[in-house]
Amino acid sequence: MVKYRLTKKGKVVIVTFCTFIIFCISLGIFFNNKDANYYNYSKPNIETPQLASKPEPPPISVEEEESWEKLKVTIYFKADMTSFDTEYSEALNLFLEAALQHDTVEIQVEGNSATQFPLSQKHKAINYNLSMLRAQSIANYLKSKGIDSKRLIIVANGSDKPLKDNSSPEGRKFNRRVDVFFKNN
Repeated sequence: MVKYRLTKKGKVVIVTFCTFIIFCISLGIFFNNKDANYYNYSKPNIETPQLASKPEPPPISVEEEESWEKLKVTIYFKADMTSFDTEYSEALNLFLEAALQHDTVEIQVEGNSATQFPLSQKHKAINYNLSMLRAQSIANYLKSKGIDSKRLIIVANGSDKPLKDNSSPEGRKFNRRVDVFFKNN
């Protein structure tokens, strides 16, 4: 029996290669490559019955309480997408009004994703990257409307903070989201 030991140089090569693979997957997600099948959350699970059509994202969610500090906007995404529909621009513009008036308060942009797969390291990395790209797309929108990038705190949760159960398409559509809110000091 022959035993192999990995040298430090070999370990560096493996880590570099894995980082490159994750980067390539991220680029595929970022450019919404519809021909790529890295993962497809919209494919029905074998155990679940096939649906006639994909579920649509939930309605726009803007939670406005007594003061601007409690304002929270939730933007929902379609499966495997990092760009948001223009219908969310109105909700984001409401948030922007308050953000521009209170220009010293930090804004947290939390990206989330959904998965129907077992939580392997591969799928955790994919979900993390997808949630980061979703949060980044919202942050880019806010920056394009005049928000200083120093005020933005971008957080990627992957599939670690679901609102609903990921086992059904209806639950997953609520988990593919970005939450935008003022960070409490």
